[in-house]
Amino acid sequence: MATGTGKKGAEDEDESAGGGRKKLVVMAVAALAVVGGVYKFVLASPAETPSTLSADELAATMSPEEKAAILEPPEGEIVQMEEMILNLSGPEDTFLKIRLALVLDTETVAEEFEAELPIAQDLAVQYLSSLQPEDLRTTEGKQKAKNELGEGMKAAYKGESVVRVLITALVMQ
Repeated sequence: MATGTGKKGAEDEDESAGGGRKKLVVMAVAALAVVGGVYKFVLASPAETPSTLSADELAATMSPEEKAAILEPPEGEIVQMEEMILNLSGPEDTFLKIRLALVLDTETVAEEFEAELPIAQDLAVQYLSSLQPEDLRTTEGKQKAKNELGEGMKAAYKGESVVRVLITALVMQ
C-alpha cells in the first residue's frame, strides 16, 4: 500500500506542478493583454479621425492640379480674344505679341460671353505685362502663365464661364 500511495503521490505532484505552470502561463497571457489594452487606450497616440471638412474647405486645401483632376468641368465653346501687344517688365524693352482664347463651360454661350471679354483682356494685360521675358522663354514658363491666367480668369468670373486659357499665338521681340 505504501508503494501504491507513493506512486499516486508522485503523479499528484506532477499534475499540481503542470497545473501550476498552466496557471502561470494563463496569468502571464492575461497580464500581457491588460498591459496591451492600457497601452492602446491610454498611452498610444490617437488614430487619425476622418476628415470633417466641408467641400469648400477641402477644395481650399487642394492644388489647382488636384482640383482639375477631380472637378474638371466639361468644356464648351471657345472664344478667341483680340491680339494684344504689350511691353514686358524688365530692364530692356521687350514687346510681347500674344493672342489668347478662352475655353468656356458647357452652360456659357460664346455670343453672350463676348460682351464680358474686356474683363478677360484687362486681367491678361495686367498679368502679362508684369512678367519678365525669361518667364515666357521656356515651355514650362508658358504653361505656368497659362495656368495662372486660367486661375485669374476663373476668379474674375467667380468660378463660372471660363474653364481654361489657351495661348494661340505668342511672339516676343
